[in-house]
Amino acid sequence: MSSSRNMEKTPPIFLATLRATFTSDFRRVCPFTGKKANKANKVSFSNHKTKKLQFVNLQCKKVWWEAGKRYIKLRLSTKALKTIEKNGLDAVAKKAGIDLRKE
Repeated sequence: MSSSRNMEKTPPIFLATLRATFTSDFRRVCPFTGKKANKANKVSFSNHKTKKLQFVNLQCKKVWWEAGKRYIKLRLSTKALKTIEKNGLDAVAKKAGIDLRKE
């Protein structure tokens, strides 16, 4: 009898909040460019199509922030990395609406 009480299910509200907090932190979206996964078809030799996701090429990088005189750890796409090299970290972060002082 006591084993059936231990096997009670976790409340669905708790699971929903747990999923929401987990997925919001680890989404596969670039914060600078807004790039996210693309829905595509995987086509076999027999031309049978199945759905698949093409994810963004996200990289974890330490980028030098000149105004703050320090490195900042970022998880960004390779496209954003090229844009930062071209225009500078401050300009790209300002355009994306990201405050680097919080990092």
